[in-house]
Amino acid sequence: MKKAGIIEEKPKGSKVVIEVITSPGCPYCPIAWTMAQEIARKYDGVVAKEVSVATSEGQRKAMEHRIMGTPSSPAIPTVNILSL
Repeated sequence: MKKAGIIEEKPKGSKVVIEVITSPGCPYCPIAWTMAQEIARKYDGVVAKEVSVATSEGQRKAMEHRIMGTPSSPAIPTVNILSL
């Protein structure tokens, strides 16, 4: 029996990316990065990615998502459209 709010099986090919925006010298960033890695190890289809604001990619993402401080992990939904 399916319980409310619980997904019993992930769709095949599902992929969740936990992106952690970090900065050099941030005392909390290593903790956030470790937590993201632990979640990725625990669940199939989950990948952790660290992006530093010291890089051009990190600066672009911080501006795009209006990130004002680190660590941060923006929630970016990805939608796959299936035709039946």
